[in-house]
Amino acid sequence: MTNDAALSSEAVALADRIGELVASMRSAEAELGAVLVEIEQRGVMELFGYRSAARLMEHLADEPKPATERLIKRARLLNPGRNLDGSPIPALAPATGVAARAGRLSNPMIDVITSVLAQVPPEHCVSAEANLLAFAEEAGHKQVAALGARILAHLVPDGPAPDDTEPAAPTRELFLRRKRTGVWELSGRFDDETGTRAHALLDALAERRTGDEGPDFRTTPQRYGDAFSDAVDLALNSPELPMQAGERAHVMVAVSLEDLKSGVGKATLGDTGTMTAAEARVHACDAMIIPAVLGDKANR
Repeated sequence: MTNDAALSSEAVALADRIGELVASMRSAEAELGAVLVEIEQRGVMELFGYRSAARLMEHLADEPKPATERLIKRARLLNPGRNLDGSPIPALAPATGVAARAGRLSNPMIDVITSVLAQVPPEHCVSAEANLLAFAEEAGHKQVAALGARILAHLVPDGPAPDDTEPAAPTRELFLRRKRTGVWELSGRFDDETGTRAHALLDALAERRTGDEGPDFRTTPQRYGDAFSDAVDLALNSPELPMQAGERAHVMVAVSLEDLKSGVGKATLGDTGTMTAAEARVHACDAMIIPAVLGDKANR
């Protein structure tokens, strides 16, 4: 036997062994799912003291709960069950369950078949399942999904009924907190649309700026922090900004007239914050100033 022939023979043997092991794994998982469905029907709390079969499996197999929940959800579609009153619940895809326990179907293939059958009218489920399983003998799950789409186009040409439920309100939460050090912390959660728009805005404002002073050496967090500050300035300068008591949004800054003129010293920002007198002077160039006399001399 030549070396090439020997290598080919070894490759075939290894491939056959992989096929046998994969079939065993698939069969065992399908059997495991059937057992877990039976435990659910008998009462997992009464039998084992767990709130759900997924929790039981999580403990016994040291598997993450999402993985065990997917296993049980798939098994419910392949195996018959019972309602709370004891009435039977037929399996959505009983023939698929038989093929799965024989180790002939991958999980993606099972998911494709059950997804199609969930949309097929009940009177056509048996024939549709038979066609899908016959094609699955020689095709992959993507090809079976394409066949399922053609079956649905024929049996359900108008597609699923429209969802009349009201869309959920988008998630938008923002937390802005001032620490004793004078640093502000910002965190929040936003829906995808708002997050995408905010990301695009900050991306544009956070571009590196190379000018007369040389390259921009700011880190990425520093650039985005400056971009957020610029975005706040843009919003405050917008003519469409809502008014407060007939005026634009305002912040109280207390600084002595001498420090404001010279730019030397400190200014009080709000109730407890501080900024340099020079910064206050810069902001005063684009603000309405309301002079107020403070201190003991005002009372004399």
